[in-house]
Amino acid sequence: MLELSKSVSNIIIDGSKVTSCSHQMSLAQVGYNNKHNWNAQVNIMYVFERAALPAPVFYRCIFGNIPDVSAMELTMQSMHREGSFTVVGDTGFASEANFKMLEATDLQYVIPLKRRSCCKIVY
Repeated sequence: MLELSKSVSNIIIDGSKVTSCSHQMSLAQVGYNNKHNWNAQVNIMYVFERAALPAPVFYRCIFGNIPDVSAMELTMQSMHREGSFTVVGDTGFASEANFKMLEATDLQYVIPLKRRSCCKIVY
């Protein structure tokens, strides 16, 4: 799928957790998801470019117990791309743990803070 990708900028990553009842799939691991259940799941990361093509240009299946930030980093590394990525998240992604992980991996990010948030903003 990487042949579909034209540039190294304007990359968008979207992760989805898919529940699996398979006992044969090693990727299905117990992990957290937004539905607050602890079923075995697979983390699928899709990479899109801001272009006319409305389809993913890359995807990667990752163990379901790997946190989203780490899954993003693994996906970007597996693309073997030069240049920077910017993570765009929603308010559900705004937590001190996620901010620390993003900063530790030197990823740029745009994430709205939750109301009544007491996170320290660093410029």
